[in-house]
Amino acid sequence: MKNILTKLQRRINKLRHRLQIAEYMRVAYLSPRQVVLITSRLDNMDNVLPIDWHMPLSFFPKLYCICLESKNFSSEVIKVSKCFAVNFMSAEYEDQILMSGRISGTDADKFKLTGFEKIAAAKIDVPLIKNALGWLECEVIQKIITGDHTLFIGRVVYENIERNNTKEQLYHISRVNN
Repeated sequence: MKNILTKLQRRINKLRHRLQIAEYMRVAYLSPRQVVLITSRLDNMDNVLPIDWHMPLSFFPKLYCICLESKNFSSEVIKVSKCFAVNFMSAEYEDQILMSGRISGTDADKFKLTGFEKIAAAKIDVPLIKNALGWLECEVIQKIITGDHTLFIGRVVYENIERNNTKEQLYHISRVNN
């Protein structure tokens, strides 16, 4: 009986935790957040991950940060390779972007599944996405564990933008029913 009560208490605690996270995310996502694709490479294995936890940190030096779940595949790859690229995508790729976030790079080749075409980065050993609106190539200079996520601070070593871009970008928007 005691064992059953202990298991039940664990389930109740997990549900409480999920509800707390849900409420936190409802507030944090009251404003739209731009979705980007993070690309990385380790041992000739390429990966792509959509995120909306990213931002510029400094102009001098040029610093950009991304925040990833500490135990996910992309986080592990970036910890070892010490570099990543930020690919700014247009909204026309929404289906492919969403697909790239639904599976792990440990289980599949996300580039093949999504149809994203790779091109070589100029300064670091990661793939870039050919049809991106712009790219930031970053070398990791610091990582900070922030609870269950890791903040990777990257020094931007190269950037490029498609100058004739008029395409709409993709934003994560929460729909909150009051």
